[in-house]
Amino acid sequence: MKKTSILQIKNQRDGYHLNSKYWQEWKSKLPVLSSEKKEIAIGMILSDACMYKKSKHSLIKFEQGYLQKEFLFNLFDIFKPYCFMLEPGIRMTLRGHRKGLIKSY
Repeated sequence: MKKTSILQIKNQRDGYHLNSKYWQEWKSKLPVLSSEKKEIAIGMILSDACMYKKSKHSLIKFEQGYLQKEFLFNLFDIFKPYCFMLEPGIRMTLRGHRKGLIKSY
């Protein structure tokens, strides 16, 4: 089981902003999704994931509750080459009896 740290979701990695020329070139060199990965992505969009547009690009957000941590980490491993993040981000519960605990990944 992987150990996770609490992350702030930022738009920078390796000293470059997500929209920098460096990352735009990186994205342009990514291989096309395999048919298996396309099927997984479509299945997730039809169920739990959401898809949205940021400037010229469409993004898929895979977010799962803390009880589905292993499932989310498996999805992350499948799509890791296409992810800007190095590991899944963590969303914390801000109020209630679970305040301060992990809400979702």
